[in-house]
Amino acid sequence: MQSDEQRAMGAVPMDVPPTASKEVSRWADSAMFRSEPMPRAENGRVTPKAYLLNATPDPLGSLAALNAIYTGGVKRSLAEVTDVERREALVEVRKNKLQGPLEVIQFHFLLEGVSRSFTHQHVRGRRAFYAQESLRFAVVEGEPWEDRAAIPPGFEFWTLEQQDAWRFGIRKSEVAYSALVSSGIPAEDARGLMPHAMTTRIHWVCSFRELLYVAGVRLCTQAQFEWRTAMASVVQALREHGYCDHVDCTGQTCNPDSWQFEEIASLLRPICYQEGECGFKAKADRSCSIRERVDFREKHSINRKDSSHWDLPMISDVVRYDDKTGRPYVVTETSPGIDPAEWLADPNAAR
Repeated sequence: MQSDEQRAMGAVPMDVPPTASKEVSRWADSAMFRSEPMPRAENGRVTPKAYLLNATPDPLGSLAALNAIYTGGVKRSLAEVTDVERREALVEVRKNKLQGPLEVIQFHFLLEGVSRSFTHQHVRGRRAFYAQESLRFAVVEGEPWEDRAAIPPGFEFWTLEQQDAWRFGIRKSEVAYSALVSSGIPAEDARGLMPHAMTTRIHWVCSFRELLYVAGVRLCTQAQFEWRTAMASVVQALREHGYCDHVDCTGQTCNPDSWQFEEIASLLRPICYQEGECGFKAKADRSCSIRERVDFREKHSINRKDSSHWDLPMISDVVRYDDKTGRPYVVTETSPGIDPAEWLADPNAAR
């Protein structure tokens, strides 16, 4: 006699991958479709990957033309805008809290290989549009779930027992899901069994203003580590936009606007780099491995928003007070430089 668990699992052993479901015509809902397998990185894992499908041509030209109107300049064509004006516009707009002009620049990304946990957080943004592969209709089959699932950072350092527990949970969900879908249960009902680690894909349409904001809060150590991997890919997609990959012109650009996307990409940094101060100091916020050094730069920098040299040590005269007399005295202190890898590549930076 089968146990309750065996009946629920269809009596399929945990170490045997489930067979492919029946033909589409036998699925419960005609709207259901087979999800395309998720691409893998060189290490064989599914990792977040960003594709910049479209963007405002001559983005800084549009920004400069718009900004010109504030000082009496009228640009009737982007051909009238010089590269000096383009670069200046990007500098000037960041000196003003009115960030509306940044909305003249628009981007359309496809994010692939991101977990359901990621997309749950991502769609909270209110100044963007999203179109996601809906697991309500997309049937995930044909590839082992433990291969498609987003692997937690540091998984390779888990004990064998911990890794086995993770894999067992993924397989158990997969077998039950496959059995339900194959037996005629709609994917929108069976998907409740899917782990949050299941990867999916989502289109993201946003302005430069929104992109800067998202980069600021999601590249911060306070954010889920997956965000840092995803945003690093967004930066790479921006830098590659417009560059030719033809063999006969390797190393050259076929798009004269490419340098502008490089400039835009260089601004995608954590909020502390953008504002010159830590933006997460509430009781609910976690610790941060670079916060003490950020605070030092906030207090002693002439221009705290210039974070271009934060990778270098900072030396400053600091006023201290004698414990006994209360008299002030000056000491020279050095704050070590901040290696970007500390906040970008360390999943434990806020733990």
